Amino acid sequence: MGRLANILEDAPEGPRGPDLRHTVRVPVAALGREGGVWVKVPSALPHEGRVVARRASGHDRRGRVQLHLPAGMATGTTLRLRGQGGLHDGGAAGDLYLEVEVVPRAPLAWGWWVLGGLVVVSGIAAAVAF
Repeated sequence: MGRLANILEDAPEGPRGPDLRHTVRVPVAALGREGGVWVKVPSALPHEGRVVARRASGHDRRGRVQLHLPAGMATGTTLRLRGQGGLHDGGAAGDLYLEVEVVPRAPLAWGWWVLGGLVVVSGIAAAVAF
């Protein structure tokens, strides 16, 4: 997991890469989870009409970033991951801003089947991709 940025700290001096933005979808059940949640964040993101490589944290796993989010976090919350934004030749990386979209629990889809005269009823939760 990347270091949390303090908004009161001075920004690094000199040239730096662009700040990048991305939206991640997180199931409501993952909020407050002790081990956090892994979300997909591409290694390159669009910025001002071009695709810019981002600096991955040493804790990233193949395009996934681990987030520890509190229970009750609202949709639309933006997280700042300092130094994980766009790369810059000879300068510091920009910041990565992740907007969190909290996905509600999927409703159960009920179905029933007749198997050899026996009625089978099941409840299946619809899958939510994140």
